[in-house]
Amino acid sequence: MKSFIVILILLWIVISAIVILFVVVLSSRLGRQELDITYQENFEEEESDTFDLNESCAIL
Repeated sequence: MKSFIVILILLWIVISAIVILFVVVLSSRLGRQELDITYQENFEEEESDTFDLNESCAIL
């Protein structure tokens, strides 16, 4: 009975370690994608701001 409990505990540790690694890998990949997306959005916003500024100067 004790060996069965020890095996269950070890199995639980291994499964939780695998799940934690999976979550870390997934979150890092998603984090990179989100960073790329926000960088692209910021770059597009900067471009549109300068375009609007140039347009307003042309009107003046």
